[in-house]
Amino acid sequence: MGYAQWQSNLSVYMQSLGIGLNKYSYLWTINGIIVVVGQPIISFLDKRYGINNVKKVYVGYALFVVAFASLIFAKDYEHFMISMIIVTFGEVIAFPVIPAIVANLSSDSERGKYQGFVSIAASMGHAVGPLLGGVIVELFSYELLFEMIVLLVLTATIISLIITRLNLKK
Repeated sequence: MGYAQWQSNLSVYMQSLGIGLNKYSYLWTINGIIVVVGQPIISFLDKRYGINNVKKVYVGYALFVVAFASLIFAKDYEHFMISMIIVTFGEVIAFPVIPAIVANLSSDSERGKYQGFVSIAASMGHAVGPLLGGVIVELFSYELLFEMIVLLVLTATIISLIITRLNLKK
């Protein structure tokens, strides 16, 4: 749900601060460049150093927390650009390995079911995130929205840590 705010409510917020829509679109250009260039770099580092997939997810989650926490204070374009760079590195590091982790932690007979849950969670976030974000902004503020996203990511991280540790003990 947090990531969906970048695609919906953040453009409105930036415009309310006097930052033009063209600059918002440049953030997505930066995102695309980092994804295209970053994936091969992460792959190279992974092959060279054999970074554990679970650790990559937590590094990605930490970057999401930092990026959304920084949005609480963002009032100028440069700050939004830095936040986009941070969140994109989190995306590049974490998102590709989540299906692999789910496959490793689930049994052969339940692998498809759990991969489906991953897809459902992502789709629900994209479907409901902009609406919930808009409601929070209308009733409260953008700052509260970003604070709630930080709490949401931290909560998901803690739940993920617990589930991962329980499954790795098996």
